[in-house]
Amino acid sequence: MNKPADSRLLHFGPDTYYLGEGCPADREESYYELFFDPVRLRQEIVIKKAAGGRGQALLFEYEEHALISRHYLRGGLWGRLMGDKFCAALPGNARAADEFELLLKLRALGLPVPVPYLARVRRQGWYLLNDLCEYQLPDTQNLAEILATRELSVTEYQTVGQCLKRFFKAGVLHSDLNLRNILLNSRGECFVIDFDKCSTGLVGPSQAGAMLQRLERSFLKECRLRPDTHYNGECFKTLRESAELV
Repeated sequence: MNKPADSRLLHFGPDTYYLGEGCPADREESYYELFFDPVRLRQEIVIKKAAGGRGQALLFEYEEHALISRHYLRGGLWGRLMGDKFCAALPGNARAADEFELLLKLRALGLPVPVPYLARVRRQGWYLLNDLCEYQLPDTQNLAEILATRELSVTEYQTVGQCLKRFFKAGVLHSDLNLRNILLNSRGECFVIDFDKCSTGLVGPSQAGAMLQRLERSFLKECRLRPDTHYNGECFKTLRESAELV
């Protein structure tokens, strides 16, 4: 488990907490536990929204901070067998610490990503449990939410493509680029979220093309699942042309 640059660590028994921007370092253990306890959050704080996806992200406000808390679950067959348990002996399974560190790195590069508030890696025998709390990106909707009500403009497709190109040029390898991980706000600014299992390295035209193909499949899947989605295949050409590395 690596210590993220520019972060502070606290240890309480089996728990390691990674403190981000604005998170106090002088509180009792119960303060930090609150952010990752859905029962306490619902009892003590008004939950603004529960987002879907693998697991459930809880959106809430606390001490004037608008935050979102997410518990890490496995996907696929391993998810059915192991649920939220990640083998402590294998590298890369302190998922929350890795994503926390990557978010700090991407923000230092000036990329539009969430600000991490607090991460927790809990040792449970041979396994690790992972949680991450971030600041909400205000006044945003993901692309699936937008397409459920209206079409994206040509300018918005270009904005998304140009945003993704910034990530590609910075060497960001996003493992799950899809409609729900790309957000727009009312000012037309684009953000990318959910960097679990992501990394930085060398991104050339082939790697960027593969990520764009994954995103296009996400558009097409949304259309199959929800035929009233305001999208057609021609729209993606504008996005791709704005994002491609040449």
